Amino acid sequence: ATGRFFAAIAEAPALALQAFGVLRQRRMTCLPAVSQQLSGCSFVDQPVVVDGNCITAQGSAAALAFALTLVEQLSGKGVRSVVAAELLA
Repeated sequence: ATGRFFAAIAEAPALALQAFGVLRQRRMTCLPAVSQQLSGCSFVDQPVVVDGNCITAQGSAAALAFALTLVEQLSGKGVRSVVAAELLA
């Protein structure tokens, strides 16, 4: 995960990303119901959290914000604005 973006939503940050060891010393979020399974990272109770190249989100209610955050990180704020306007039109 060095230098590349990685992202996960819902249970995946707590279960998959933690298993790969990429959450150490990072701020992240996941479904609050599985947050007690975390260790070595800081759980943030927010819909989407960006910590460097790691992007995590809490669940389906955060899916649109998660998607727009991914667009912004990969393509910039301008593209995010265009995509958001099209999605919300």
